[in-house]
Amino acid sequence: MFEVGTEELLRLLPGVFGGQCTPLSSMEQDEALVTKAEKISVEESQLCFATCSASVIHNRVRGFSSWPGVWSVFQIGNGAPERIKLLTTRIADLNEANADSTVMNDAPQCFIHKNRLFVSCAGETLIEVLELQLPGKRPVDTKAFINGLRGSQLTWVPQG
Repeated sequence: MFEVGTEELLRLLPGVFGGQCTPLSSMEQDEALVTKAEKISVEESQLCFATCSASVIHNRVRGFSSWPGVWSVFQIGNGAPERIKLLTTRIADLNEANADSTVMNDAPQCFIHKNRLFVSCAGETLIEVLELQLPGKRPVDTKAFINGLRGSQLTWVPQG
């Protein structure tokens, strides 16, 4: 991408400086093609790993990072289910979590592998959680979160 971008930039810059290129900001918008997007609602911030693929969840985490943020409900050990915010994620590969495809066909599950936290998603995809936040706590990276689990199981709790 860097090489291609550099070549295109070198090809187009003389036209920009010479005044032969029209900036996009000076082009008129066709009012007939204008559409309006609905406002983002807080309800959209809840994640469902059973119905959304890893790429959809990752994009929602990135898109809603400033507001309203995204969350899902997890249970730590035998404790009460808690609403946990996901702050940073990454689309992962099955081999990274040491997960096999038979497990991926079941309901979404949380995997901890080599101090990394993974959640299986719809479409046999996998997301890695890099940073999260428990209710009333400061954001932490997954290594600190896993250390705080002290061996307790983390389970995703689907919401009706």
